[in-house]
Amino acid sequence: MHNPYAEMAYLPYPEVLQKVWERHPRMNLTDRAKIFSPFAALRGYEDEIANKRFENLNVQKDELLEDSRAELDEALNALLERLENGEHPSVYVTYFVQNPNLEKGMGTYPSAKGTLQKFDAHTKILTIAGQKIPLSSIRKIFTHF
Repeated sequence: MHNPYAEMAYLPYPEVLQKVWERHPRMNLTDRAKIFSPFAALRGYEDEIANKRFENLNVQKDELLEDSRAELDEALNALLERLENGEHPSVYVTYFVQNPNLEKGMGTYPSAKGTLQKFDAHTKILTIAGQKIPLSSIRKIFTHF
């Protein structure tokens, strides 16, 4: 195969480039790497995005309809019965958490997944995978996921 640039490959650099390189010597690799290192073009932008995302997650607390409340109570009673029989069933719970910085009834709906460890009848708090969840804040509960 014939390379069309073979005869130019070993020619000296043009005089113009040699003068530029004399005025601006080549950088060493360490300094050159600094040019391409990441930087924050807009300071605080990532924090603002995180705050906006957090604000968007805050919603008004919903009130359960009677049918939903009855289904939830039935599921909770079945779980508590299994817990009394010595079982520790796996559960997936969605519950409401009040945001202390916002007005009453505004917060988020996180989820917890794990084994049901205990139920305190006096305080009405479920302990799921080490996390304490009040019964009054639970919105959904699944035992098969």
